[in-house]
Amino acid sequence: MNIKKFHYLFGVISLFIAILHFPFGDYTQNEILSGIAFFSSAYFIYIVFVHFYFKSENTRKLVMWGLFLLFIIAALLFFIVI
Repeated sequence: MNIKKFHYLFGVISLFIAILHFPFGDYTQNEILSGIAFFSSAYFIYIVFVHFYFKSENTRKLVMWGLFLLFIIAALLFFIVI
């Protein structure tokens, strides 16, 4: 199995585990929908990044900048919440 297929498989398995986690936990309807929406959007971004990463050398640089931008946004939001 090559790395690209492994990343796709990892994404699919993690999405199904995350979606199955919420209905069997002690969550309200609003928390379930919010959690599923978050993990679905994160899964979509992950799959798009994996696709672009393996497409060409130029898109690898685009993915690296995208990951860097996501890191900056996450760090800023972390410090805003604290």
